[in-house]
Amino acid sequence: MKNVVKNCFNIIFIMCFGYVLYNAIFYNGLNLYIWEEKIIIIGVIINIAIILLFYRYILKKDKVNTKIIVPIVLLIVFIIQCYLGNLFRVEPNWDMKSLFDGANNYISRGEDYLNYLYRYPNNIFIQIIYIVLFKIGYMLKIVRQYDIAMIFNIIMIDIALLITFLISKKMFDNKKALIIFIMLASMTPIYLLSPIIYTDTISMMFPVLILYLYLLAKETESLKKKCMLYAIMGFTILIGMSLKPTIAIMPIAIFIYEIIKMNKKELFIMMAVVFISFIMSLLFGMILIKTVFPGWNNEEYNKERFPITHWIMMGLGDAGKYSEEDVEFTSSFSNISEKKQNNINIIKERFSDIINNKKMNFLRRKLMYTWGDGTYYAVNTLDYDAVNEGLHQELVFKRGKYHSFYQYYTQIQHITIITLMVVLSFISIKKDINYELTLRIAIFGLFLFLLIWETRSRYLVNYLPIMQIISFIGIEEIYDILKKVKLKI
Repeated sequence: MKNVVKNCFNIIFIMCFGYVLYNAIFYNGLNLYIWEEKIIIIGVIINIAIILLFYRYILKKDKVNTKIIVPIVLLIVFIIQCYLGNLFRVEPNWDMKSLFDGANNYISRGEDYLNYLYRYPNNIFIQIIYIVLFKIGYMLKIVRQYDIAMIFNIIMIDIALLITFLISKKMFDNKKALIIFIMLASMTPIYLLSPIIYTDTISMMFPVLILYLYLLAKETESLKKKCMLYAIMGFTILIGMSLKPTIAIMPIAIFIYEIIKMNKKELFIMMAVVFISFIMSLLFGMILIKTVFPGWNNEEYNKERFPITHWIMMGLGDAGKYSEEDVEFTSSFSNISEKKQNNINIIKERFSDIINNKKMNFLRRKLMYTWGDGTYYAVNTLDYDAVNEGLHQELVFKRGKYHSFYQYYTQIQHITIITLMVVLSFISIKKDINYELTLRIAIFGLFLFLLIWETRSRYLVNYLPIMQIISFIGIEEIYDILKKVKLKI
């Protein structure tokens, strides 16, 4: 029964991401970027070959001293992030500007910037983070709040890198963990999203941290230690979800994996402790909000906030992307009930239009807007209100003279990851169930969520470490197959 469920999942995963892969190579309908399919295909093959050679090189070494290599690489990554973060710095805009203004008003005038938070309560926790960071800046006499916020963002990204290494070390060994670490550190969003201080990167550490706590709990025999780790996991889930709702997908994937494995005792302990910890953390969070924002008014909140239906409605619009018209539409109603009902009416209209007119093109456009952009929307966010002009813009921005080099590099990296995830799913049909399945369940959960919700390619960023681990397992399997073929020859 376990294998039947596993293989059904593998087939569905192959079909969904096979479709994504095909369109990511051959479909230019969104005009996000224009590329030559042959260059992408050849580039992906070369990229996989390079990773295989690097894999072979590391594995053949007698010893790899990761205690020295990892800190050195992290330091180099940090220096590059700081340099590029300053080079590509932007004037705060969109939500980032609202949060910056909110934090500054709170500190300088003692004003609660609540109208924005009533509408977007998912940004309450990051608003509190901004307030704390800016207060530290004032205390240290650092005038440029942007810099201290950027350093915090970089540290959060680098913690995600480090935790990914620790997870990989636990799942595999030192050598393989180093390969995954280097693969992740070679991705451009790690650097180019440094000056974009928002939830996409700040939440990157949470999926891997939740997974790491789970692996630690699974390996311990002590019930006390196990419960403590699951309690921390529950707290981590709440903090992560407070930054980005998609963080909830990781623990759900873990629960599903345990159900498939039929580990009833482990599942009961985990769910019970995580749930209790989550609820207690939630209560503490509510007290924290009331303490930080004493002017918080639940009546105003219920009047101003957007219902879940708003984001689903937006997700059925043009390519499922953010729409100012949809925001104005939902805002035009005076209470939550009216907003919800009118959203539902539009959802029915849009869904009916998609079905009746057989608009498969909508599905393709939405999937490509989400999964077809190897820059993960970094170029767009950096080009809104760029501060510094120079050669770096010519290399990275769409309007740049040499942008195609960056475009192909990022697209080849991204499509390599998707290719390896699909390859692994094929190979996994004949394999036993292991932790790798948890990772692919999480990515498939993200796929489903963003298929329904308002979407953007940057919403994938916090799951890049998980995707990179999956792609490495694909490399590992390909290497083993090539090794067996060579032996037979």
